[in-house]
Amino acid sequence: MNLNSKKIKSEDVKTRKTRQIYKFVGCLAFARIKKYKGLYVSIFGYLNHLEDCQRNLPIQPPPLHINETVKLMAQNLLQMNVHPSHILDDNMDYINKHLEGKVLINDERYLLSNQDIINIRNSMTKDLWGIDKRKAEEININQIFGPNSEDSEIMEATIYYKPRKELNDRFILVLATKEQRELAWEFSHNKILHLDGTFDEQNKGIPVGFLFFSVAGGAQKASSSYNHTILKELLLYYKHKLEQEKGHEFTPKVTMTDCDHKERKALIEIWPNIHLILCLFHVSQSWENKLKIVLGHHGGHEIVTYRKEIYQFLRNFTENIKNITESSYINQIIQIIINTEVALKNQIKSNLPKSKVDIICGALDFVYYIRDYWAGDLSIGWCKYGRIFAANILGVSLEKIPTTNNHLESFNNLLKTHLLHKYQNNNHLLRMDILGVVLIKSITPNIILKRTLKKRLENQLMKRCQNYTLLPTDQINST
Repeated sequence: MNLNSKKIKSEDVKTRKTRQIYKFVGCLAFARIKKYKGLYVSIFGYLNHLEDCQRNLPIQPPPLHINETVKLMAQNLLQMNVHPSHILDDNMDYINKHLEGKVLINDERYLLSNQDIINIRNSMTKDLWGIDKRKAEEININQIFGPNSEDSEIMEATIYYKPRKELNDRFILVLATKEQRELAWEFSHNKILHLDGTFDEQNKGIPVGFLFFSVAGGAQKASSSYNHTILKELLLYYKHKLEQEKGHEFTPKVTMTDCDHKERKALIEIWPNIHLILCLFHVSQSWENKLKIVLGHHGGHEIVTYRKEIYQFLRNFTENIKNITESSYINQIIQIIINTEVALKNQIKSNLPKSKVDIICGALDFVYYIRDYWAGDLSIGWCKYGRIFAANILGVSLEKIPTTNNHLESFNNLLKTHLLHKYQNNNHLLRMDILGVVLIKSITPNIILKRTLKKRLENQLMKRCQNYTLLPTDQINST
């Protein structure tokens, strides 16, 4: 046999040692194969097997299980939101102190791995929520939120569900518990609605519903397929559910959004008479970012000082247009813009060096940016008159009209960094089936319960304070 003709590239061959175990029956058959530079050069051995060896079948060792005590310890730590690395450290410390370093005892394994933590977490998810992560995400979603769902709590909270059946379809899911829908009527009907949430009387963010959708077919990012049409569709499903339950129209009078035109267009098409105001934090942030771009950076001490002067001049300009309180706000905004433009152009005529002229040109670009983008329909959303108008619509004082939705941003941060964290594996994004279930069964009920208990505590503390406080009339009667 010519072995030199048998050359196989090592990178094309993937071999691994067999893991099958056979009982030794005294067979002496063996083979020794030598290779040199990828060539098989010789085979030597005794290749005659005994009959018992040929009839021999693979055997399996006794099954090896994770010790139940160790598993229970890991489960308890996972429930307390302990990081997996700390759980593994605690596991090794337990083995070292209590088992004298033994990792296997009889048919039980005591040393945990990263995969064990993932498996334990998945097992807990299945036991608690009935979600089998071994199944495809879309299968679980259809079983949980679809028409054949056996979970009454999920079905009661599912306002609308549409699976994605074809490439160009969108997955759509609109969720809101019964309590959330009641809160929407209490705090949003004929009042203020925030597109991403709403505020209670304590000015705290309360989610009154969740809107989910997938990217359109062929889109690379969710943002590229997010438009006012899909947002309007989702909001209409939510609105119709509320109206179906109460038997009359659900109509917020004022809505606060950020600077997204898609949101504003969807809201106006659903509620044509709604008054839209903008989050001043997002407005100021957009203006500040634009200022940094147009005014440039660096330069000597004189240029830096001059840039600061122009920056302050433009900040005064924005404060002036924000604080307009009269119904002729558009005319006043335009007049302030014209005056500011003239003042800046006069600076250019005073024989400034080119470096300062460049700063003035940047300042003019900012003024034109305000004029062209912000001084039209958006202006009533960010000027003070728009909030005075909102207060008049609602019949409340101006102080009751929020200027920012940062409370909502704070809730979003709380949701992402704390409330969802304990359900994640190493900060990976949650699957949609798990996210939808935990929002309805855990996170939302806990948010509402916390609000209820805090309000109850405040009321009881107030009564307790009254019981220990003597009014002037009580003091006279006691004497």
